[in-house]
Amino acid sequence: MYFASLSLARRLHREEQFDCIDAHFVYPDGFAAVRLGKKLRLPVVVSSARGTDINLYPSFRLIRRCCA
Repeated sequence: MYFASLSLARRLHREEQFDCIDAHFVYPDGFAAVRLGKKLRLPVVVSSARGTDINLYPSFRLIRRCCA
């Protein structure tokens, strides 16, 4: 998700600068948004963490490191 949206986010930010990035789920949206925020030097808001997903993420080998 990060790599797919990086060039678009750069272009949009160049055309009309925005103040922050808002993501609507912890993973994968929030993870990609945080990476974009670091690249574009923008603050990020992750506005939703619903259900038990947030408790299960550490058990998924591929995303464990980002949630620890």
